[in-house]
Amino acid sequence: MASAIEKVHKGTTIGIVGVGYVGLPLAICFSEKYKVIGYDTSTKKIESLKKGTSYIDDVTDDTLKRHLGIRFFPTSDDEELKDCDYIMIAVPTPIDKDRKPDLGPVINATKTISGILQRGQTIILESTTYPGTVEEIMKPILEKSGLRAGIDFFLAYSPERIDPGNKKNTIYNTPKIVGGIDEKTTQNVKDIYQSVISAPIMAVSNIRTAEATKIFENVFRAVNIALVNELSIIFDNMGINIWEVLDAASTKPMGFMAHYPGVGVGGHCIPVDPYYLSYKAKKIGHTTRFIELAGEINHYMPIHAAYLAMDAMIKAGLELENSSVSVLGVSYKPNTNDTRDSPSISLLEQLSENVRETRYFDPFVPNLTINMKELIGCPSIEEALDSDCIILAVPHDIFKEIGLEEKINKSRIKAVVDCKNMLDKKRIQNIVYKCLGDGDKI
Repeated sequence: MASAIEKVHKGTTIGIVGVGYVGLPLAICFSEKYKVIGYDTSTKKIESLKKGTSYIDDVTDDTLKRHLGIRFFPTSDDEELKDCDYIMIAVPTPIDKDRKPDLGPVINATKTISGILQRGQTIILESTTYPGTVEEIMKPILEKSGLRAGIDFFLAYSPERIDPGNKKNTIYNTPKIVGGIDEKTTQNVKDIYQSVISAPIMAVSNIRTAEATKIFENVFRAVNIALVNELSIIFDNMGINIWEVLDAASTKPMGFMAHYPGVGVGGHCIPVDPYYLSYKAKKIGHTTRFIELAGEINHYMPIHAAYLAMDAMIKAGLELENSSVSVLGVSYKPNTNDTRDSPSISLLEQLSENVRETRYFDPFVPNLTINMKELIGCPSIEEALDSDCIILAVPHDIFKEIGLEEKINKSRIKAVVDCKNMLDKKRIQNIVYKCLGDGDKI
């Protein structure tokens, strides 16, 4: 099927608006077979790409250079988007300080495209958003060009499913969802994605269904993570180990999907996307109690982890105002340098208000900006362990491979808080140890 699709789309040019964590892998994927214009307003990003230097882990410099100037052309000139047959928008969809959707990046990208829009072009939004965004927000802006959606140009939604740092499930083999303004558009968009992606592409009946699919996926995760986070606190006070409960429950072959507790949720999806649905639901007169409660629980977890650490330090005979704490892991997920909305940052902020010194060690994140101040990470695990207390926040593989228990025993550490059940408690000697949710009161 792929060869027939490629024949149909021979000579096609793809435009990608936004070349970040989603847009850059998408651009490289399509440039395997098509000419790709990678547009971004950030001149810093474009200059980096033109030099063959990638700024995300999922696209190596070698991979970038293999496509650069051959099929991939980064630019900050929106005029170059005029020649594109398909333009895919992959910009951030953040929330503001009141946790309301900030569609500014999507609106600005749409205005840019409206200024160069040509007959026959298909505009596809990949950014996660609430149902109705494409037709209620983007369509009117694009039609200010004088062209009509569904007649002169075409609209579709195909939500990104990129998981930064995931080497198994990549953009090339992860199934995709597409929904267009009409059946023909949906089929055309399905075909163009299918020509570069080996996984199945599922077409849904309309754009709103595609938008709802992505938001549901992330709400599902947010609510279930919140549930297990809350249970970890409750079970802890009942003397029950949540990790053992999860292992036992996971033996059920149907109807159960394990989610795991931790410092909180991070990244650009789980802490953000549920509020998009909550916002839209309120607009049509509905409340979203589950969603908002889940957000409250997940946002509380860094505070809970800080309380655990402070309690452990007090039990170890330490004075908080004279103590130092090191956090191991500040990315929002294991084995990546992505710190977007990382709960470890909130944890560091909480601790800094109560202890003398806070530090961190993360082999993927050499420096970090917190409250407009740059924090330099410890250069080695040994330096991080030169503290009164450590908190294991992110289960990087390297933390599991270096024999942390032995290193901790040889250090001056007095208290350990393990938020991801990484350590073997039996191997920790003469140190106050607490694992989040283990039911063992210290």
